[in-house]
Amino acid sequence: METFTSYIRDTNRDLYEVAENTEVFDLVKRSQKLKGGFTFLMPNADYTKKIKELYDEDDESAFEMLKNLIVCSYLPSPSDWNTDELSNLHNKKIDTVNIGNKEITLAGKGSAVISVDRKFANKAAGIAIYKVTSGFVSKGTTKAKKVKVEKRPKIVGYRRSLFAHVMEQNDIYTECLHLVVSFLKHLSKTDTDTYEALVPLLDYCPVTTFIILFEPLKGAHHFVDDATIDGWYPNYSHVKNPRSAYLKVLESVKKTPPSAHYKAVVQQIRNELQELVNLVDIIKLTHESYKELTTLNQLSGDIAVRDVLPLRTFTYLKSKYVNGHNIKLVQDEIRMAIRVALEEGDSWKTVFEDVCREHNLYPQLMDTTNTSTMTKQALLMALASFIDTTNFHYLLPPKIGAYGGKSGNCIDVDPSKETEDLADLVIDPTKYKADILSSVKDKKTSVDDVEESIRSLIETGEHIPDSLIQSMRSLCEER
Repeated sequence: METFTSYIRDTNRDLYEVAENTEVFDLVKRSQKLKGGFTFLMPNADYTKKIKELYDEDDESAFEMLKNLIVCSYLPSPSDWNTDELSNLHNKKIDTVNIGNKEITLAGKGSAVISVDRKFANKAAGIAIYKVTSGFVSKGTTKAKKVKVEKRPKIVGYRRSLFAHVMEQNDIYTECLHLVVSFLKHLSKTDTDTYEALVPLLDYCPVTTFIILFEPLKGAHHFVDDATIDGWYPNYSHVKNPRSAYLKVLESVKKTPPSAHYKAVVQQIRNELQELVNLVDIIKLTHESYKELTTLNQLSGDIAVRDVLPLRTFTYLKSKYVNGHNIKLVQDEIRMAIRVALEEGDSWKTVFEDVCREHNLYPQLMDTTNTSTMTKQALLMALASFIDTTNFHYLLPPKIGAYGGKSGNCIDVDPSKETEDLADLVIDPTKYKADILSSVKDKKTSVDDVEESIRSLIETGEHIPDSLIQSMRSLCEER
């Protein structure tokens, strides 16, 4: 939506100001009729002048005229107009006189002629713009049939818009951070049960969490329902101190650290998988272990470890196990894919776009039909790498650095296992605090230095140690 409004502002400033002042853009955001996408008819200079003059005389009439310009269907090409089910925001039917390869003539006394605005094409998901080259757009007379949004299933609520929104940003990582913090804070206030169910399955990396939560280009079997996303996104705004807020959100839900038995069973499953040489057997055993977790909340080795996941998390996850589609396995393999891509030097934008576009293919390693381009040896190596990390049967650590695991050929999912390439994935608050305390042990440290250290800890939500306060007192006494 931001891409659309910015484009109107940059190409037709007078129209933008009228639309902004009459709150037409807000209407577009709220309208249920436009959830499946829409088409905007951009008036030319003479037409815009008439709208502006009308606004100066009667802003309500200008508002009604602007509603003529919004078609309640996404029509990216002229051929899409060849239907008798088009309507505008007045719920009036839109008829055409002629549909050509480049131009369309609309019915009505305005006799508007429109053509695709090629400069805007494909800039925003689910939104098309046509230029009105002559005439004006009539209001229409016949009441239209109820618009059936489900006729265009590829555009579902705000889910797909989230992908376009993030791709517009220069800093993918930070925008994902703001989005997931905002969403989780909203969910903690509106649906505590779902919030507490989701958190143990998330990741300290906000890009990974974004993809897990929103799955913006995925076609079916969504982890979070459309209604939950739609209830939050229209009111989304950036969050103050998002990194600190993110850590607080993730650590606010009580999570049971993996028990010694759990770790032992997971390691036993790893060992069994590593001893297998037949690709089909490896994939089969991996699926079985994930199915057991998702449907029974247990993992079995020499002993069975029960209640692996918190009850709410297990209940939620079990409800998502549809026709053998194991969302937990998909999520864990996506964690792996993101870490591998980053290790190979891909940018956040490339990683984000590639994983989102390929979401429907996951799990890739566990489905030989989706890995046909890989040699058997390459696939076995990739599987071995996945199995040998804490991506395999991942559980969110209670705190950063709470547990480690084998790193294999890929970085461990535990963010305390940082490398130079991934050092900025997340701040370890324990190390951060230790560094600050260490810095003020120097006798030459000034009051200002200690004050800045205290301020830094406050901003990141950390407890202020007594030793730091005592350092401040001592320095003040020396003055």
